[in-house]
Amino acid sequence: VFLYAGLVQPDTFVMQNPIGSNLGALATQGSALWTLGTAVDIFGIWVLALAAIGFSCVTKVKKGTCFAIVFGWAALMALIGAGFTAMMG
Repeated sequence: VFLYAGLVQPDTFVMQNPIGSNLGALATQGSALWTLGTAVDIFGIWVLALAAIGFSCVTKVKKGTCFAIVFGWAALMALIGAGFTAMMG
């Protein structure tokens, strides 16, 4: 982070999104769309996929069901977070 922070302009660097690995990098910071976009992150999707696979292995439930549960909860939490951001400003 320190090396990257030294290469960009200080006014354009966002500590909550330092490498722009999510869709929030395309929206203005602080908006509801930015909050929703930060939930769609390549690393976050990878973590959710691993959680769904692990959940499937541990519970012996079909992978499709586990993916629906894990990604469904993640989508619900992202929508709730975007809703709170929209209500607050």
